[in-house]
Amino acid sequence: MKKSKDTIYALSTPFGKSAIAVIRITGPKAHMVVRGISSHKSRAPNQSFLNTIKTKDGIKIDKTITTFFKKPKSFTGEDMVEISCHGGVAVIEKIINLLNKTKKARIAEKGEFTRRAFENNKLEL
Repeated sequence: MKKSKDTIYALSTPFGKSAIAVIRITGPKAHMVVRGISSHKSRAPNQSFLNTIKTKDGIKIDKTITTFFKKPKSFTGEDMVEISCHGGVAVIEKIINLLNKTKKARIAEKGEFTRRAFENNKLEL
């Protein structure tokens, strides 16, 4: 098991072709990770905004709706970001690969978002 203080990310919707896919990022560096790959730099909590996810070289990957959540007002009780992007496999893979390259976050283990929500008293058994 990895540290609970790591910043983690995962695809929150089923993988495959769909209209919309949601990628969640949670942990202390969640906002910083997304700001590093975004055209929009706002961190207004609990607000959604139109955003462009882009590579370090400025190549546009997708236009998204991005929502920043400030702890404790999120599913996990931590700072969290949800990226709602187009659901094509290529777009999902490009964004996940971009997150892999940041080195500031790691892919979540199965059930890790739920475990964090439980640990932060957002869920009960």
